[in-house]
Amino acid sequence: MQVLLCRQGRLRRLVFGASVGIVALSGVGVPAHAAGASVAAYATITDEAALAGVHAIPSSRVFSTSNGGASVNRIAVGRYQVRFPKLAVGKQNYTDAGGIVHARGLGYFPPTCNTGVPFAENGDLRVNVDCRSNVGPNQYSDSKFMVSYTNGVAETGGLAFARVNGFSTLGATVTPLVRGSSVAGAITSVHTGTGRYKVDLPRLGDKRTVAVTATTAAPVRCSLSDQGTPLSTGVVRFSVSCVDWYDVNTNASFNITYADGVNLLGKLNSVSEAYGYLPVQSPNWSGQAAALQFNRIYGDNGGSVVVDKNWQSHTVRLGRQGEGLGNPVVVVTPVDDNAQCSVLGTTVAQNGAHWDLIAWVNCTEGTAGFFVHAWVRE
Repeated sequence: MQVLLCRQGRLRRLVFGASVGIVALSGVGVPAHAAGASVAAYATITDEAALAGVHAIPSSRVFSTSNGGASVNRIAVGRYQVRFPKLAVGKQNYTDAGGIVHARGLGYFPPTCNTGVPFAENGDLRVNVDCRSNVGPNQYSDSKFMVSYTNGVAETGGLAFARVNGFSTLGATVTPLVRGSSVAGAITSVHTGTGRYKVDLPRLGDKRTVAVTATTAAPVRCSLSDQGTPLSTGVVRFSVSCVDWYDVNTNASFNITYADGVNLLGKLNSVSEAYGYLPVQSPNWSGQAAALQFNRIYGDNGGSVVVDKNWQSHTVRLGRQGEGLGNPVVVVTPVDDNAQCSVLGTTVAQNGAHWDLIAWVNCTEGTAGFFVHAWVRE
């Protein structure tokens, strides 16, 4: 496995091992059940995505528990490195910093953005993000994107995550080396077929939200095949499917995060999140609530999630989420094999004494539904 480093304008490669896919270094994962404060951050990269070199990301589009801001280095077309200062203090230079990373391309059917291993450099956290076009195989493309990082457990509610090695032996039950959970319980994965996986995470509750991001360097897209199934063994089982540019199943490593009662950072007191699971139905309908068990907005603002449906397009209204600090970020996680969903745009609209956040979401034909996540700094 390799980590791409960029320092003083030069590229270096740090090799952790010869294995393909994600293999964690010993000791970089948190225990399957742990307590204590966590570190977390997110950043939204917009105009900087097309500018060569290093650029600071405006504070309105950044959150970090270190309060150190963030910057992005566009190394080449579609290849980026995001730096979060002081977020890896105490970590050995150029080693895996642990934790979990997610990335999403933004815009109308944006390029697929995959992440690398988060690593430490002089106390800072660095994350590599590669974005590839949807119009040609293995073609890098500049893209607006959102990247998030968390390492630890939730300060409230529940949070579980794992880095899954997509190249493990077929049928074998594997315990990911990098994993974490707010509650005790098994964290395992099974490679069930080419590009298909079952991941068991401790059951946190039934108001869940989920995110999946491919970490394999090839142009691979991973999505949820279902909403997650609670089992009698005290876990929720998630099915994941990974495909290449031709929508053919292919083996790939990926990150998965499952949260309940908190956002995907585990930082409710700093970042609110509205989330819901929205089914994609053929008939048009309006003013419908998201699936009740997944219709939640947490944080000081309160509110609810409703949606208007117009064939493949959805107008998602996130109540009272237009009142936070900075620029809110909306991302979606499709639920269906080979599905793709994108956020076409966002705005705010007054609703009585409050301001709602409006997001327009479009999904490919055949998508069963999607999780929507709105990140709002409080």
